[in-house]
Amino acid sequence: MQYNAKGSTGKERFKAAEVARELAGELGEVQVYDGDASVPIFRVLNIPYPPEAPNRGQAGVNEPILFRVLPSATPPYTPLPSANREALDPADVFMLAGPKGIYIWTGSQASREEKRAVMAAAQSFIQEKGLRPETSIVRVVEGSEPKAFWDTFPTD
Repeated sequence: MQYNAKGSTGKERFKAAEVARELAGELGEVQVYDGDASVPIFRVLNIPYPPEAPNRGQAGVNEPILFRVLPSATPPYTPLPSANREALDPADVFMLAGPKGIYIWTGSQASREEKRAVMAAAQSFIQEKGLRPETSIVRVVEGSEPKAFWDTFPTD
């Protein structure tokens, strides 16, 4: 079976037909369904129509969480008891996870090892929490913090 979505181009349809024919081989013919005839293919596949979009996770976390990045630890980050800006230490690197993504804050006196480990720590966090792979990771340097970074901290 081949399904052509309404917005597919001629080139896409042709390539799909080529692949479908190759897969079918000697097994039989290829049935083609166009976007306006989508209900039959979903019935054949026993999928409700319209199909539900897969859950791709969130882009961030509901409540802000502040982590100290520790390259030698597993995982390479440790959550702090509360997310407050006073915890930011110039000698360290921190990861602030919020609703819109992740900020990586680098203190002016942070070690080279911490600076190198922080992006991998953020990517590890995204995978562990099941966040969207395209979750934004914004690098922030001490003294050059954007307003959006400060706004991520809870206001008590």
